[in-house]
Amino acid sequence: MSGHTLETKLSRFLFQYRITPYTTTGISPAEMLMGGKPKSHLALLHPDVGVRVVRSLEEQKERRDRHAKERFFKPGDCVFIKNFSQGPPQLPGIICHQTGPVSFMVDLCDGRQIRRHQDHLRVRHRAGGERPQSVAHKDSVDSSTADWEVPVAPQHNDGLSVPTDGLFVTQPVGSPSPAQSTQPVCPPVGPRRSKRQHKPPDRLTC
Repeated sequence: MSGHTLETKLSRFLFQYRITPYTTTGISPAEMLMGGKPKSHLALLHPDVGVRVVRSLEEQKERRDRHAKERFFKPGDCVFIKNFSQGPPQLPGIICHQTGPVSFMVDLCDGRQIRRHQDHLRVRHRAGGERPQSVAHKDSVDSSTADWEVPVAPQHNDGLSVPTDGLFVTQPVGSPSPAQSTQPVCPPVGPRRSKRQHKPPDRLTC
């Protein structure tokens, strides 16, 4: 410390005094007064907690990114969505459309539409070609309409072809029509009443 002024020497002495921990409290006067440790050459001997935490997080991210797989979804993909309400933990559905960079609208099998983040979606391999109820119902209506539009030609000569709105319905000769079928008519049966005579108990008779 030679070559310095008296004021510089006094300031350095007071600084060392104020950053030295007390044996009773275990903390320095500066820390008790200001709530933090002043930075000094002694502080360089202790590693910074913030730097250590940042380094640990970077290493953890690097290890996870090494084995991570980015998820890609598009409309029409079969997925499982995470269920946050009561019931099974996952619900099957089909992606309807994309609502954001990482969010999608999913059609469930019960007709509901739920918006989910891609982290809450999982790829589902279609086993039996199941589709949501709304889509399946629409397909069934279309298929039934297409069936009505195709006329059926008679295949046997022993029947009569009766045209009905562009359709050919084959009926065998001699078979009674539904309107001419005879069934035994049963007479109306009234309500059954018991014919037993009720006798009051002895305790009620005089």
